[in-house]
This record gives sequence, structure tokens and C-alpha cells, in this order.
Amino acid sequence: PFHNVIVYATRENAELVCMSISGTPIFDTEGNFVGYRGTGRDVTARMRVEAEMQKLSSAMEQTADSVMITNREGVIEYVNVAFERITGYTRAEAVGRKPNLLKSGEHGDAFYHKLWRTVLAGDTFMDVFTNRQKNGALYHEEKTISPLRDERGNITHFIATGKDITERMQAQERLQHIAHHDALTGLPNR
Repeated sequence: PFHNVIVYATRENAELVCMSISGTPIFDTEGNFVGYRGTGRDVTARMRVEAEMQKLSSAMEQTADSVMITNREGVIEYVNVAFERITGYTRAEAVGRKPNLLKSGEHGDAFYHKLWRTVLAGDTFMDVFTNRQKNGALYHEEKTISPLRDERGNITHFIATGKDITERMQAQERLQHIAHHDALTGLPNR
């Protein structure tokens, strides 16, 4: 007997079909094999969906941007490799906790109230966050937080994507300093 073996077949119109087949051998009264009795199900659509899900999963893991998915209460359910690289927290250290593990203290309560008001209203929140890595170092992250809705339109999760822009912010600060300070003495030029 065999169960749920995946085979590919071609329909009369040359369309490729993926089938899941199960069968049991049939023997005649003298014990000679005469064939199989079984069933087959067209699982082409399911296999396409699984391939699409695998592609999306790979994209989330391989993107250079940090990805974090939380439930509606803000508990982290998923982080990608870029999140681990940028923050220093492993997936095991982050999952089950809240994003405030990255909180730097640089943003006031009003910032976070606005964030939650925005995403709970179903809108996307975008801003630059100053966060703290596991080792204590501050970093700047250009972040987008979007609500994820179920088929009835209810918000079930939030997806946060971010790009580490620390180097860009430091370069801007250096340019600001150069623009407003004497290059030789370092004193303000105004």
C-alpha cells in the first residue's frame, strides 16, 4: 500500500496537474498481482499555494530590512534574520516579548501613544525610531508599522519593517556641525 504519494500528470489539454494518490495492491485468487485499487486527488491548487508561501517566507528571511510581526497586543511572534543582525537579539530572545525591549528612552510617551492610536485605527505608522541594541548601543531605524487584517477586516497582527539608517543620521549630524561650526576651532560660527 502507498498513501498520499505526489505525482504529476498531464491532462488532455497538456496542462500539468499535481495529484496525491493512495492505493492498495490487488491480487487474484492465486496470489498474482493484478493492479492497484486507489484514489487520487488533484492537489495542484494546494501545491501552488504552498510554493507561494515558501517564496514569501524566503523573501521575509532574506530581505535586508528588519521584519517583526506582533499579535494585536504587541507580543512578538516573528522576527527575521535582519532583525537579529540589526538589534543583536536572537529570534529566541525576541519572540514572546514586546518591542519595548528595543526602547531607548529617546521618545516620550506621546510618540508611543500616537503610534498605537494610528495602528489601532487601522492606519500605517511611519517614523524614525531611536532604538537600543542588545549591547546598549543606540541606532536609528526608519520604520513602518502596518496592521494586518483577517478576512472579516479585524486587525489581528502588526507588521513592522525597518531600515537601519544610523550611518545616514550620523552623516547628517556631521554636516550640520560643519555648517554651523568653524572647521579650525570647532567654535560656533554664528
